Amino acid sequence: PFPTQKIFLEELPNFDLLVFDNFASQPYLPSSYLDKIEEFVRRGGGFWMLGGPLSYLGGRYQQSPIAPVLPVELPQTLPAGGVFREWPFQPSLTPAGRNHPFFQGLADRGGEPPPLRGYNVTGPARPGAVVLAEVPLGGGRSQPLIVLGRYGSGRVLSVLSDSLWDWAFAEAGRGKGNRAYLAFVRQAVRWRT
Repeated sequence: PFPTQKIFLEELPNFDLLVFDNFASQPYLPSSYLDKIEEFVRRGGGFWMLGGPLSYLGGRYQQSPIAPVLPVELPQTLPAGGVFREWPFQPSLTPAGRNHPFFQGLADRGGEPPPLRGYNVTGPARPGAVVLAEVPLGGGRSQPLIVLGRYGSGRVLSVLSDSLWDWAFAEAGRGKGNRAYLAFVRQAVRWRT
């Protein structure tokens, strides 16, 4: 069996970064483990939540100790149309995203990163969070896509899509290789420290 008790109750302080990738904690992690994750981040640990149908609202994190850790708000009521929109879109970098090391090489000068498929529906970014990329919704509206935040002494990255890895394949398909995607991941890990 997977040693969840040992990891979350004993070993978690030894980690630098914890990543949830399209993962619903219920029924795998009891609330006491999520309390430990909240404490881990508050004390300086890094936490990434990557999107997908089982993340954010789809994983019912709005009712968990993880909700205040995230740099995006999670509404208590589920949005009409579902918690995950499964269609292609062109991410839009914010002014903060255009200047951020995460995106060096992913967007041409003044351009946008490659398209993605599907995004999680959430509320707005929390006060103090930095939105690096958005999902344009039309009519001048947008949805956060990549958001950086702090919680206590820790740093948190929210990626509200489960297709970020497409950036590696899209760029490789254009003959540019996957260096820009790998640079994004490396910069994100460095930012955590």
